[in-house]
Amino acid sequence: MNILRHLSKNPKIQLSATSLTNKSNINAVPTHWLELDLRNTDALTNYLRDLDSVIYLPHVGGPNVIKNLQEERDQNLLPLENFFRVLRSLKKEKPLKVIYFSSGGAIYGKSLFQQPWKESDATAPVSQYGILKKMSETLFKNAVNEGLCEAICLRPSNPYGNHFKHQKAQGIIDVAINKIKEDKEFTLYGSKDFIRDFIHLDDLTSAVEKCLSYSTSFEIFNIGSGIGTTIGKTLELVQASLSKTLKIETISMPPEIITVDWCILDIS
Repeated sequence: MNILRHLSKNPKIQLSATSLTNKSNINAVPTHWLELDLRNTDALTNYLRDLDSVIYLPHVGGPNVIKNLQEERDQNLLPLENFFRVLRSLKKEKPLKVIYFSSGGAIYGKSLFQQPWKESDATAPVSQYGILKKMSETLFKNAVNEGLCEAICLRPSNPYGNHFKHQKAQGIIDVAINKIKEDKEFTLYGSKDFIRDFIHLDDLTSAVEKCLSYSTSFEIFNIGSGIGTTIGKTLELVQASLSKTLKIETISMPPEIITVDWCILDIS
């Protein structure tokens, strides 16, 4: 929704959006909206036929969500494989440009030397989420080599600044802000010493808009601030900005969830 809000300000862009189920913000952004299951070949074919560019966001699960790996693979990779199957059948005269949202944290894995991650660095994801993002990037690279599309894989860091406050907030900053406003306790899993790279959603959506006019067959871009901040310091800044105290309960990370304690992106 934040991407649509940003792109709707550009009069040169005609927007169309799809959602599998949730259309709670359908009136928040002026655009054509279609309910679409990417596994529905006929509907997807009709939808993609006249499009020049696609921002591909669908993903089931998250970095801290544990599901059956085969189930999570089927829910994410099968729709993507059908997406490429449809492109193959359409035989577009000009390849479709696709901006794919990958991951700037989970895809790299654990850092031995704590040097900001470059796009050229080897990826060794430790979570199911990261593994699936890496597999998806590979599928996009193969699709480009086949001539089905042009692709830019974005690896965003930790975004914050959700403009749609009535939505369920995601990300530690937005969750913390909502907890303070609701006078509720914030549960922190892991350590306050974990380091993350944060980026405001306005900067992220600006990057997306620039990618729409960027000419390339295949590219991977880190999208972040390039600055690392501990979780503890981040929560202190949230409290200071609102002049209120956040009630924090720290809980050890469940053993079944494997995460990284350090991640900063090289955005040069």
